[in-house]
Amino acid sequence: MTSNKTNTKSFTLVELMIVITIIALLAAAGIPNYVNYIQRAAVMETVQTLAEYRSSISTFWSIEQRLPQAGDILQGAPTSLTFGVPVTNTTATPLPDTIQSLLLSASGNGVLITAVVQGNVFSTVAVNNRTLVLGALVTGNNLQFECGNFTPNAALITDIGFTSISVLPTGCNYNGVSTWLGT
Repeated sequence: MTSNKTNTKSFTLVELMIVITIIALLAAAGIPNYVNYIQRAAVMETVQTLAEYRSSISTFWSIEQRLPQAGDILQGAPTSLTFGVPVTNTTATPLPDTIQSLLLSASGNGVLITAVVQGNVFSTVAVNNRTLVLGALVTGNNLQFECGNFTPNAALITDIGFTSISVLPTGCNYNGVSTWLGT
């Protein structure tokens, strides 16, 4: 007599549950790190763009011996900024994907370039909590700059929409550029 046994190989329900549990644990640990990485990358690209405009303001000041005001156009990258006119990310004026809009305006004794960081699929933060500003102020014959949040009442870094202070570069003050400008 011959045996007609077939040797079938398959996973048991317990083995499948163990694999699913391991995948879930890895995802639970990885998603917050990924969100933090996305935020940090967006902020760093925005800060890099603001640094380009910092050079533009310095050049404008050295030529004109004043800060930009109504009617002025600040030449810079990725696009020129007309004083008081917001620039949004469109085909005509392409901004980096991480920036929703830029605005050159006056505040107190200085000028501001306000950048709204683009939201992403993981972000539920309101637009006014995703802003970074570059403030410029003339003190004597020196031009000073401050990077950070415009709102003077941000008690925590989360008040401007970022989950941790680690997403801002060293030297960015997240609390009170408006106070620094004398508004």
